[in-house]
Amino acid sequence: MALPANSSKGSSPASVVASNPFARAAMEGINEYLTERGYEVRSLDGSEDLSNLIQMQGDISDNGDDMSYVAGLALGADVYIKFSGSIRNHMVTVELSAYETSTARLLGSKTGTVQDHGSSSDNQRYLVHSAAKKALPALEKTIQSYWNEDLKKGTQYKVVMRIGSQFSGSSLEDLQDQSVSSLRKAFKSVKVNSMTEKTIDLIVYANPTEFPDAYSVYSAIRDNLSSFAQAKKNNITNKLVILELN
Repeated sequence: MALPANSSKGSSPASVVASNPFARAAMEGINEYLTERGYEVRSLDGSEDLSNLIQMQGDISDNGDDMSYVAGLALGADVYIKFSGSIRNHMVTVELSAYETSTARLLGSKTGTVQDHGSSSDNQRYLVHSAAKKALPALEKTIQSYWNEDLKKGTQYKVVMRIGSQFSGSSLEDLQDQSVSSLRKAFKSVKVNSMTEKTIDLIVYANPTEFPDAYSVYSAIRDNLSSFAQAKKNNITNKLVILELN
């Protein structure tokens, strides 16, 4: 998934692309390169649920200010590519940075540059398109290297568990310990990102054969926690599972 780098809290990547023709040219160049090579490309174009994505920012405990991160999770992209660029000194430059969606971990950055000989605005958009595609071969190798190593662990899902107010003190500690312990038995691996009195934020590495989608992950969590807490889904969207524990 390709998204503009300056999509901060309260704005959407789609609005940036809609208002900036150079941003659209960069996004189209990236998407064209990826689709030509058989990747499944996600896009916010045509999405009617941007307000839900913005609202979802408040449900995620880390990286909540980054709309690109939220959009990547919501639309099920394994990797999202942020792009930015400039046109100055007769050069068109596009910078690309690839991130792992479930953790927002930076995988790598590459830059594409082409010459601009005082071109018209229309031709400059073409040059932006070309500069974006020029940066991608090296970045693609970086992403593939990550996939070859990391996907051995399983498919990643971000899980945010909100904790009910009835849990406090030792009962809260017991809930946290039991929840993480139970999930580590159910999935290939579990990485805890953060834990507070209100949330448990973690990454689940699931066997794709046993858990083909986010709902199957949620069902397994619900079953494994049922002996000591009631899990109720709040939001299940591709790579993201948000639930309540009561």
